[in-house]
Amino acid sequence: MYTVKESDITKYPEFSPCDEKIPAVPVTNVKNNRDPTVLLLGETGEKKNTQGNWLVGFEENIDQKVSYQKAADNCFKPSTKVILNVGEIVPMSSIKVGDKVCVGSKHGVLEFSEVYLIVHCNPEAETEYQKIEFTMPTTGLTESILLTPDHHIFINNYFDYAKNVQPYSAKLHVLSGARMIPVRVANVSTETHKGYISILTRAGTIVADNILCSCYAACVPYQDAIHTVLSPLRFMTWFKKSTHTGKGIHPYLEFLYNRYKDVNRVYNSFENAKSRMLNF
Repeated sequence: MYTVKESDITKYPEFSPCDEKIPAVPVTNVKNNRDPTVLLLGETGEKKNTQGNWLVGFEENIDQKVSYQKAADNCFKPSTKVILNVGEIVPMSSIKVGDKVCVGSKHGVLEFSEVYLIVHCNPEAETEYQKIEFTMPTTGLTESILLTPDHHIFINNYFDYAKNVQPYSAKLHVLSGARMIPVRVANVSTETHKGYISILTRAGTIVADNILCSCYAACVPYQDAIHTVLSPLRFMTWFKKSTHTGKGIHPYLEFLYNRYKDVNRVYNSFENAKSRMLNF
């Protein structure tokens, strides 16, 4: 199970987050992976796929006013709720570098960590999300979180891709009051919404819409390994606050992603060669 360093976390006295819902962006398209009787809603129109990458997506067609983010981009819906250390619940789109957000709970005390980088954000790009629904045992209400399929989420006591979450068998870690409780997933589907945002906390985790999630995505979900690789960036931003706006990729993140692609390419070539030799 992943643990973070105490230096990355600030603890505050227990308080109960309010249940106020932030207005959601209207759904433009809904597809249900598990229930074929659910119909498409609304007109999807013509969309052009945007080739994204691990940390930042980009538009291929500059003539398009709205790009379509490929599912591999690691993002949250901009209206996703996060909890500030002052007890206020705000949409992720309002978060600024230096804010402290809830990243988990330990022994009934909420833990908070500083946001040190806005990875990328776009309020207009249409983005495909994985919608993970669950029934809150304390209220009996159906709640959900939306995140891109390759984003990492904490399920069954380990981090995995959101696209691997299975209803009934997977359990999320849900914030109830000031404690994290395991709750079984009820349904998984895909939806298309406008906008995306991704942020990094010093702890490497974040409680989004009351669900424990990683800040990372796309590469293999080895939380500790990714967190270690990003330590130079965290160290650098201790001395100089990041002014990165999220409109383009940070040079260090671009370097890391390119190296990750190189390793994958070599590994795939090795596996293909081994397969050909075995089948010869």
